[in-house]
Parts: sequence; C-alpha cells; structure tokens
Amino acid sequence: MDHHHYERAFESWLRQRRVPYVAIEQVRRSADKDGPIKSFDFLVHSGRRHWVVDVKGKRFPAASGTRETWWENWIHLADIEGLFAWEQHFGAGYEALLVYAYWLQIPAGGPAVPATLSFDGRDYLLVAVPVRKFAEHCRRRSTRWKAVHVPEKTFTKLIRPVDFFITGAAGPG
Repeated sequence: MDHHHYERAFESWLRQRRVPYVAIEQVRRSADKDGPIKSFDFLVHSGRRHWVVDVKGKRFPAASGTRETWWENWIHLADIEGLFAWEQHFGAGYEALLVYAYWLQIPAGGPAVPATLSFDGRDYLLVAVPVRKFAEHCRRRSTRWKAVHVPEKTFTKLIRPVDFFITGAAGPG
C-alpha cells in the first residue's frame, strides 16, 4: 500500500493555501556530532513562524481486530528526539509540529467529522500539535517498538486544525 499519500495530501493542502515550504526527501538519515537524526517531512514558512513538520498518517477510525480506535496518535520516540534535534539545529524561530493526516474511513462533512481536505479520491482531517506539547503528555505504548502515545481525551484537547498553526486561521470545524 502507498503510505506516502498522507504526505502528498498535506503537500496539496500547503499548495492550495500558497504556503511556502520545502519537502524533505527521506533517502538517508542526516547526522550530527551525536549520530543519525530522524528526518522530518517539510520545512514550512508562514509569516514569522517556521515549522519543522513531521506528518503522521493514520486512519480515522483505525480498525484493530474487531474494535475501532479513534484518534490513534502513537509515534516512535525517535520522532520526538529527531524533531527536538532539528529545532536545536535550525535555532530560534523554528518549532517542531506533528501534523496528523487522518484518512477518513467514515463519511465526512458533518459537524462530528469535518473534512479539511479532499485529495486523490480520499478525504482527510488535518490536525496538528506542537511536538513539545505532545512530549509533555505522552505515555509509553510499547517498550519493544519504543513507541509513545497521548491518551485520547488529552490528545483531543491538545490538537488544533492545521490552519491554526500554519495560516493562523481557525480553519473549518
């Protein structure tokens, strides 16, 4: 399956809004004096703000066996560590942002699930959270996979439409 449709959808969103950005091609990991650093997906420039963006694609809701999971948000610890390292390397004025591109598995358009983007035959809900806020509230999900998540109730309080961060608008919904 094509897992890059999430990044392409977000890139389409940026283009529609004419937001300047640089897409990062993740062929190899970059390194600094401490070793390899996990790459990010986009550098986004919006006014005085500069965002180091990592796009996380998830299904909404996600099916896990016989149950549905809403607001799936797990990531690897390396994602957080890498974003913190890039913030430090780029310096003042750059902030790391996790953008969750949720591919809607249910009909969109209602008040409960507003679609923020239709792209390539799919509807997406685009929300974001600064990585520092995510890191403050995350809990271990898997020791083996070095994965963390934020409990759903807290996560839904932290996220905002991606417009809120990138364009400064409240966005739909």
